[in-house]
Amino acid sequence: MTHAELSDVADGIWAAVAKPDRGAIGNAAIVRLGEQVLVVDTHVSPGAARELRARAEQLTGLPVTDVLNTHWHADHVLGNGEFGDATIVSTSRTRQLMATVGAERLAGQKQSLETELPGELERLHAAGDDEGARLLEVYARELEGLEHRLPDETFDDERVFDDARALTLGGGHTESDAFLLVPDQGALIAGDLLVVGMQPWAGHGSPAVWAEILERLLELDWETCVPGHGPVSGRKVVEPLCDYLLQLEQAVRGDGDRDLPERFRSWGQPEMWSRNIDALRERGG
Repeated sequence: MTHAELSDVADGIWAAVAKPDRGAIGNAAIVRLGEQVLVVDTHVSPGAARELRARAEQLTGLPVTDVLNTHWHADHVLGNGEFGDATIVSTSRTRQLMATVGAERLAGQKQSLETELPGELERLHAAGDDEGARLLEVYARELEGLEHRLPDETFDDERVFDDARALTLGGGHTESDAFLLVPDQGALIAGDLLVVGMQPWAGHGSPAVWAEILERLLELDWETCVPGHGPVSGRKVVEPLCDYLLQLEQAVRGDGDRDLPERFRSWGQPEMWSRNIDALRERGG
């Protein structure tokens, strides 16, 4: 795959882990449930979403019947329009956020890309990544006419898909976060409630509540998770992220160190600690 790396998670479950600078950004997943095929999240670009859908249909021999949006962020929902025949599902609040804040941010992205595009293309060409530059140019052209495809159905607690359950425990990463649990396969598709190998963006949520949700995830029956960003992992990734969020909460309140704690300095996105503190303090003010 051009946009993401496909890997087996369990019987009938595949992860599409985004490749850097290939037009996906957020991870997605494909889940076969009997005669249903469920895709969890749809990447950020139409091109990545088209490839995801084609791969899902190739792997399963069936059309994609359903899509679950785990939260409203663009890197997980802007590919929705490429799943025209499928039923798209999210929490009620996620749909509201897509229709309001998400639409506003998409409009802003269209305006800003015109000025940012030359610099991004120069960066990619300088790194010898001509394919990345080509994909970015394709995305820029498609972005001009891109609009949100909003979910067709919503839920507030749980939505059953055959042997899988879409659940929400409230909002931590955003105001409303859903995940998919496939207990028979021991699999959790977590959206951005879990990110691996990098600092998360926390500016639209609550670090303390997010940490509580992570503790509750550990009470559920799963062994393998597909995170919203980073590689397929096991349960051991939860505790470090929980610790990060609790220390971030302390720093936001002024009880902790403004400097990034040593434990997290090997994680990707080193600038995110300060960005999170500033965003959360601004929201709190």
